[in-house]
Amino acid sequence: MPSIRSYLIKPSLRLIGKGLSPKRSVEKQRAFFEQVTRTSMPVRGTQVEQRALPQCSAEWLMPQGFTGSDHVLLYLHGGGYVVGTPKSYRGITSNYARHLNCPVLVPHYRLAPEQPYPAALDDAYDAWQYLLQSGYKPEQILLAGDSAGGGLSTALLLKLRDAGEPMPAAAFIISPLLDLTFTGDSFVAREKREPLLRTDWLQWGAAAYAGNTDPKTAYLSPVFSEPTGLPPLLIHVGTEEVLYDDSVRFAALAKKVGVEVQLEEWPGMWHDWHTFAAVLPEARQAVKASSRWLLEQLANYSQ
Repeated sequence: MPSIRSYLIKPSLRLIGKGLSPKRSVEKQRAFFEQVTRTSMPVRGTQVEQRALPQCSAEWLMPQGFTGSDHVLLYLHGGGYVVGTPKSYRGITSNYARHLNCPVLVPHYRLAPEQPYPAALDDAYDAWQYLLQSGYKPEQILLAGDSAGGGLSTALLLKLRDAGEPMPAAAFIISPLLDLTFTGDSFVAREKREPLLRTDWLQWGAAAYAGNTDPKTAYLSPVFSEPTGLPPLLIHVGTEEVLYDDSVRFAALAKKVGVEVQLEEWPGMWHDWHTFAAVLPEARQAVKASSRWLLEQLANYSQ
């Protein structure tokens, strides 16, 4: 049963949803998003450093008291491919740094509409290469992402597979955007239940990111991919999400071709609820549970 706190939070979520509108300029949307996420402070004691990738910058987060580890997390943030920065996601990324006791690399990948596909995917790939060049082995790397970052994480896995490159030990995707054609039934059926995302905004952002590329392209919409050969996957999705069907459809597709995938549906939760760990019990539970799963996959890989 959802917590009382989750019901109290919902009215403010609807205000955030209204602030992100295709009727506003992208500059105003980005400024608004940074304003509403300014409370996404890193866990106390987290050390944040800047890194340079070929086409973008990145943040490198280390938990308090960190003395070294043999694994690392590559995290791709959300924002519909049009808003968001590593800074606006420090709350969640620093939480994973703490629970996984490892560094977290968060690329500030290029955004649409100025830089449409494949800019974001190219930057995600560069971040992957950065970790390899830093001395991490593929099996020491964990991958995670939320919303558009969940779709981008899945696209990165497909890109690595298609290039014949090694995979990370495991991947965790939160409320992923996996279908830029928005053909899932939940896109309409759950529209009034979802407090955070507006469907017109999602469609606008998807069109901006796709640009002149067919949105059914696998790297844009992994629900139309053939996901054979992907590493173990954990997917978290809330039952109130307009993107609910994206997760359900992709999980079924991946299982059909033999991918080890675990789909967890969280009752009463909305899009990207993990990012509210500072105030929401369900968010803290989800972060802890997914961290345990990621560490288990590392342990299984080394056996």
